[in-house]
Amino acid sequence: MAEAGKSCEFRAAGYYMGVVSGLVGLANGLLFAIPQTVTDKELCNVVGKWIDEHPERWGDAKDTIVTKALEEAFPLSPKW
Repeated sequence: MAEAGKSCEFRAAGYYMGVVSGLVGLANGLLFAIPQTVTDKELCNVVGKWIDEHPERWGDAKDTIVTKALEEAFPLSPKW
């Protein structure tokens, strides 16, 4: 039987990955340009690093945080 704390951690990690991958599926190519070779784990690491580096933004909505992190890491090329 899994420990209660571990079960909660797995659910939280799954939710986090779901938010990140959901926004990627919705906005890739519109707000940011993520190559197909980038994994879900790498994307979560990019967002986690951004969160760690911007504690002043922790109160922002989760979709705003994820979008901002991915826009900075994978900017769209200018369309001329």
